[in-house]
Amino acid sequence: MGIDCDTVVGKTIGMDLKAKFESEFGGTASFMTPTLLTNAFRIFCKYDGLDISIDKLRKEFSSSYSINLKPDQIRMILEFFELSLLIKVRDH
Repeated sequence: MGIDCDTVVGKTIGMDLKAKFESEFGGTASFMTPTLLTNAFRIFCKYDGLDISIDKLRKEFSSSYSINLKPDQIRMILEFFELSLLIKVRDH
């Protein structure tokens, strides 16, 4: 019996969105929906292990999901996932 990654990620997103999330980048996290975060996780997994820019991620969101995000919103999403222990962001 294997682990269903979509279920684990979905449950983590749902539970962590209920918690009060305060980003070090400021602003509000109200733009973060379960659908947006699920799509973001898929994009981040696509580039796992690669050195990718915030601008490249913005273009990926725009072309794949017709979502236009600001650089700080991308950073907030990355921070959300790192705090959720779903991804590890490498420092440069």
